[in-house]
Amino acid sequence: MKQKPLSNADRQRAFRARLATRDKAHKDAFEAGEADRLYLAETPKVAPDGTIVAHNHIKPAVKLGTRGFRAWLARPCDDYVRCDCKWAPHLPEHYRVAKAGD
Repeated sequence: MKQKPLSNADRQRAFRARLATRDKAHKDAFEAGEADRLYLAETPKVAPDGTIVAHNHIKPAVKLGTRGFRAWLARPCDDYVRCDCKWAPHLPEHYRVAKAGD
């Protein structure tokens, strides 16, 4: 018997459900210390205790993901340096990936 094709709304619901499951698993791994970063879908208002907000070397964009600009939560370490690019002025501080010579 041939299955009826899914509507666009049903496909979108299924996609969001898969995405939510993946994101929850990643968040759980980060909180358990099994992942070193938790990628963000939007700029946070504050960094949770014990974490920093960091971004990659790409020129910052308002919308995360634009031109490859990504940001994440991480635990403080020497891989990051304080950044003054003004990407998230509401945060007291944020960091970027350290470059050679930083």
